[in-house]
Amino acid sequence: MNYMNWWNISSPKVTWLVDGLIPADGHTALVGKPKAGKSTACRQLAVCVVKSRPFLGRSTDLPPATGRVLYTHLDRKDRAHKVVAEFKRLGMTEEESSRLRLRTAQDLPSDLYEERLAWLKKEITEFRPDLVIIDLMWQFVVAKNANDYNAVVVGINKLQDALTQANYKGALVVTLHSRKATNEDDPADDILGSTGQRGSFSTLLFFKRYRNRDYYTVMSDQTERDEVFGEIDETIVTQAPDGTLVLGQKVSDLRVEQRKQEQEENIQRVLRYVYEHPGCTQHDLIDGLKMGKPTLLHCVKEGATLMTTRGSGVKGDPICYYINGAQELADVDQAGSQSPDLDPATQDTGTEAQAVVIAKVADDKQPKPAVEPVGVTAGEPEKLPVELPPSPISSVQPDSPAVALTAQQNLDLPSTSALEVKVNRLETMKRGYLVKRERNAAEGCQSEVDKWDRVVALIDAQLAQLQGQIGVRT
Repeated sequence: MNYMNWWNISSPKVTWLVDGLIPADGHTALVGKPKAGKSTACRQLAVCVVKSRPFLGRSTDLPPATGRVLYTHLDRKDRAHKVVAEFKRLGMTEEESSRLRLRTAQDLPSDLYEERLAWLKKEITEFRPDLVIIDLMWQFVVAKNANDYNAVVVGINKLQDALTQANYKGALVVTLHSRKATNEDDPADDILGSTGQRGSFSTLLFFKRYRNRDYYTVMSDQTERDEVFGEIDETIVTQAPDGTLVLGQKVSDLRVEQRKQEQEENIQRVLRYVYEHPGCTQHDLIDGLKMGKPTLLHCVKEGATLMTTRGSGVKGDPICYYINGAQELADVDQAGSQSPDLDPATQDTGTEAQAVVIAKVADDKQPKPAVEPVGVTAGEPEKLPVELPPSPISSVQPDSPAVALTAQQNLDLPSTSALEVKVNRLETMKRGYLVKRERNAAEGCQSEVDKWDRVVALIDAQLAQLQGQIGVRT
């Protein structure tokens, strides 16, 4: 008996139908719950192979106008005319349709598995496709029990053996349902039925729909991986206007940004509460905001540059919180010059936010521009400066010195020299912000550039008002 010399067996180079994702002669399964996008992805893939168009951003490695697809559509919820309409919407032409053979459940010979396999071998021999798609696999494969490991493996093995017997050299793609329960650590456990299915396919593509967040995702689990592409981490997938599937942002990156956005919102809530309740304690903040202590402590730490505390933090002398901006604004208005602590050329983000407040609230009656929403997009979300409520002067008690001072200021218009001092102060701040804007522009940080543009716009509005007052006085 002659035995093979296994030591000299070499690994053949992997060839791809879709670069780094679907092997040209491998077996791939698309997994997901109903309405998760499996069938849509199958039809996209079929069109991409026929038209030599990229799939999920990866090129199809076939010469133009040569790709052939045998598409066995067995998902009865989608009628054949809807499938045809989708192919046309994706750009398939009548001329190209000859290279996509569409078969439905009505074309299968019987419920006998052996006859189905014989029918499939005949279709492959006649049509010679580069890709065979079966949507759904368990509408074609017959097994006594889909949860029986041995029965499942035998059923899938018979399908794969039939392809070999037909001398098929192309790729097989099937769709599988996932179960209701999910395993975030190992999505392959989500496949409905026996675990034997997982080991029968070299590539698994998992499609998922997040209904409450209104987006779809895809990720891959691959035996064969390309060194450049690697596997697809869970990534948001969208449809372009022409129907093409497009990969967007990684879900892990999106979640980090969402957490940052939530943290920014919590910081603003804390600052607003302190703004409206000067002298509030930690207990007041927890009760008033219904916020957990760890979250509150983080917010207080991040907003420390905007707040002043009083008290030692011991029993009978709790730490009380105040917003710096209120006192600083009063100091600036009374002194007629800018405090050195507010030099825009030297301060960090917290002080920048204070400067925005000071430029913004000098006149409570001036309309406040709306805060632009932070949208969840495929790019990096916008980081806005901390937004605070209206001037602290409007929230103090009626008999307080600040109100008396404001009333006197309203009765006696500021002198031209005092107004010019404020103009000079704001222009100095504006120059500092423009320097930072140019630096961020040179670094390519567009979100920071946009932030400085909004800050400068606020200062310009205040300057216009002060220039108008100077005109009245003169």
